[in-house]
Amino acid sequence: MRTYPFIVVKVGDKPVHEVFYQRLLTATITDHAGNEADIFEAEFDDSGNDLEVPQTGNALQVIFGYENSISAFMGRFVVESVVSSGSSDGEILRLCGKSASMRKELKEQASEHFDHKTVGEIVETLAKRHGYQAKISPQFTQQTLPYVIRTDQSAVDFLTRLADRSETNSMKIPAKHVVVELEDMSLDLICFHHAMAVLGDRIQVGALKGYLEATLEANPEIAKYGVFLPRGLTVILPEFVLVNPQSMVKRLWD
Repeated sequence: MRTYPFIVVKVGDKPVHEVFYQRLLTATITDHAGNEADIFEAEFDDSGNDLEVPQTGNALQVIFGYENSISAFMGRFVVESVVSSGSSDGEILRLCGKSASMRKELKEQASEHFDHKTVGEIVETLAKRHGYQAKISPQFTQQTLPYVIRTDQSAVDFLTRLADRSETNSMKIPAKHVVVELEDMSLDLICFHHAMAVLGDRIQVGALKGYLEATLEANPEIAKYGVFLPRGLTVILPEFVLVNPQSMVKRLWD
């Protein structure tokens, strides 16, 4: 059965009006590596100059997927601009938003302290606070740090210092939909190729176990196929914060 792509958008926790979808021309999400925010862009037919869309500062939740099949939460975005322009086809309204978790929150300075916490607990606390999922290597859940202080530092700077202290690193793997195009493709190979495409040689193969487990959780139906996946199957690769031992880059947040 043929399936069609769809998009679901909410302003805060409230679904947008049906007109939003009727006038929607294109919708694009761009994943950026490093500390650069991901981008959500949408274009609308506004030939009647009567379209109401989310305004600057509104927080959006975006879901992409396929009808009667799978869907994936693509993230939270804050509207940065809404611009109208004319063309030979009429008025076009362009909306642009940046990922909420990578806008101001991670760059804002703050002070706090952690008493008798492991590196894993600290990373997990900050990851949840900013909307990320963290999988921590077992070795970083054992040793307790008696006292760690964050003084007028952004989350990025603080975790970088923690990386230097603990000789760890964490890197973000963005979400993606992948369609199996070749015979004899396994899930671990798909995960490895996507992680390598994003992070290059900054990761160790053995550290991908947590990412594979998260992908299995996002695709519970895959277990029935065994080792090799059938051609045409769509796999959801979830957004994931990968924590590795022995940092090759001195950074604990991407």
